[in-house]
Amino acid sequence: AGQWEKAVYQYEQTLVHNPAHPMAGQGLIHAKGEAAQQRYQSALLAADQGQLQAAREHLRQTLTWAPSHANGRAAFDSLDRKGQASSEARYSGAMVHVERRDWQRAADELAAIIKTDANHLPARAALHQAQTGMAQSREAYELANRHHQEKRLNDAMAACKRALEIWPTNAAAAGLLAQAQRERDEAKSLFAQAKDHATGGRFDESAAAIGRSLAIFPHDEQAKAFSADLRLTAAKAHVAQARAKLAGDEIEAAADHFRLALQYLPDHQPAKDGLVDVVYAHGQGAEKEGLIGTALLWYMEATAQKPGGVYKQAEDRARAAIAKSAGLDLSLAVLDGRGNENADTRAMQSRLASQAQRVKPAFVNLVAGPVAAPLKPGNGGAGDAGPGGALPRPLYRAMMTMRSIEIQQQRLGKESKQHTYNAVRVVPNPVLPELERELVQAERDLAIARRNLIRYSCNDCGGRGHTHCTVCRGSKHSSCSPCNGTGRIRIRGGGFQICGACNGRPSQPCHACRGIGHFRCNRCNGRGFFNDFDHNLIRQYERQANDLRNRLRREPPTIQEQYAVTWPYERELYRKTGRLDGSIQTFEGAADTALQTFDVMPTYAKDDMVTINANPQVGLPADGLDLPTDDAVYQALLDEAARSAISHVLLTATVARANAYITKANQHAQAGEVDLDIEARVAAMVLLEKTHPTEAKRLLDEIRNPK
Repeated sequence: AGQWEKAVYQYEQTLVHNPAHPMAGQGLIHAKGEAAQQRYQSALLAADQGQLQAAREHLRQTLTWAPSHANGRAAFDSLDRKGQASSEARYSGAMVHVERRDWQRAADELAAIIKTDANHLPARAALHQAQTGMAQSREAYELANRHHQEKRLNDAMAACKRALEIWPTNAAAAGLLAQAQRERDEAKSLFAQAKDHATGGRFDESAAAIGRSLAIFPHDEQAKAFSADLRLTAAKAHVAQARAKLAGDEIEAAADHFRLALQYLPDHQPAKDGLVDVVYAHGQGAEKEGLIGTALLWYMEATAQKPGGVYKQAEDRARAAIAKSAGLDLSLAVLDGRGNENADTRAMQSRLASQAQRVKPAFVNLVAGPVAAPLKPGNGGAGDAGPGGALPRPLYRAMMTMRSIEIQQQRLGKESKQHTYNAVRVVPNPVLPELERELVQAERDLAIARRNLIRYSCNDCGGRGHTHCTVCRGSKHSSCSPCNGTGRIRIRGGGFQICGACNGRPSQPCHACRGIGHFRCNRCNGRGFFNDFDHNLIRQYERQANDLRNRLRREPPTIQEQYAVTWPYERELYRKTGRLDGSIQTFEGAADTALQTFDVMPTYAKDDMVTINANPQVGLPADGLDLPTDDAVYQALLDEAARSAISHVLLTATVARANAYITKANQHAQAGEVDLDIEARVAAMVLLEKTHPTEAKRLLDEIRNPK
């Protein structure tokens, strides 16, 4: 198994017990040779790991087992510096390099010694020391290189210094240390320049210098702190300059300074608020120039960035001014199919006016106007000037024609049904006959049991229940045994004396029955008779009969019985319907141009069922007809017609008014009048915001992003 040291021990033990063992001696010699070789190899390994004391112990054992082991002897002598002369001389020169920590030259020289003299163990241990020093130095250099790649210059320099402390002649570590030092010096120089520029108020130059410094040495905590302070200081300085420019109405210059502040600090809230104030200032300037539409756009942008406050108030004010300028008048009229007025048309007109007042935008004015004749200039007609005198303010006219209103009620069907309920009647109690039959049977069973209860006299006692005493035979007394009932006994000499046992009495109470004269019969237990039936069964029959009699007394002679009864009734279905037939037409301007005709035909329908021949007493409640009155249906039709008509009239009128502004805007665009173009389109957008929000959003996008 290759375990030579154990083999040596076992062979030695064998020879202790049997010194003449024929094979143990030869085995011991062979085992010691192999064990010595193993210990020699272990000594070499220990020396390669720098453990010379352990190597010495291994070699001592080697020479103990094999004194003639040449390699072991040479290795052991090298530990005492008694090896080959050439090896010892070269080893002394190599140790000079070791003392200087010139690990590479030392390792080369020691390796050459070991190549020619493998048994020189101090050279092996010194080689291990040199290799360990180089490995530790290279590890520190690799760490320094990683820190340098991450631009952690201080850490890289510290790691390089550790590498050079271990191996002073490590050229790679020395070069990296010099490079890191140069880079850090350059970063420090740029940092100093940045501080000088900042002191002179040259923030842009300072920011550029500190930026280059941090690009070289991003982990310089002082530079990072200075950069943060510089950005904040520069941002505040630009905000202060921007506020001064804004106070002097230099709006664009103020905006530039606010943007420069945000370049230093993208999240600087004072700069962001300043840009909102710049937008608001643009709006105020446009409003002063009479460009309310342009001002509204600026105010909307300001409100989007910072809702509420003066920005929202300015937006609402500008929108109200545009709505007032672009507003339109609207008159409503209702006629019947023949062009006349009646009670229905007047009611409908009242509903239209009321609905319009509730839902109309603020820029729509309800006015009274002629039903069919065009309006004259001066009354909101074609001769009225719009905003800037550019657009007319036509009167929009909505005329509704009510052809008919039909309200009717009809029976749709009838269904015969039956209601089933439970009634109660008095009937004889069906439990009584059954209980009576059970009682008769129980009494019959009890009588039979009692008849079977026959008494037999006891033969042992003759029916007396006791037997005579065999000693006194019923006399209750017995003769005295010592004197045989004579009361005296004979004495020597022929005389007599009184019996001491009975004191001279010839008899005494029987000692067997104690003077009673008889005993209780053991067979009949003193009763004197026997029975051949079970008494417990008789008592059970008696209890059963008593229970049945008690139940009969508690049961009533009659009971109430439920039975199913049907009640015929009918269900009738009624429907209330209503229908308004009409249309509404919207006109524009003095030319009485029809814009749109829309049919107004609301309907109403409601069903209800009524119960005929109801009877609440049997659980069929009354269900009367619950349909709205004709007047309620009439009012509902008018309300629905008014909602539908006003919705379409307002949409038609505002879209037509907005289209007029868009047409005028296109004319201004062709003429190159950009401001008037924007004013007209914004007016159209304001008109469409309530009734057509999708189109209003499209117009806003078109204004902000023109082709």
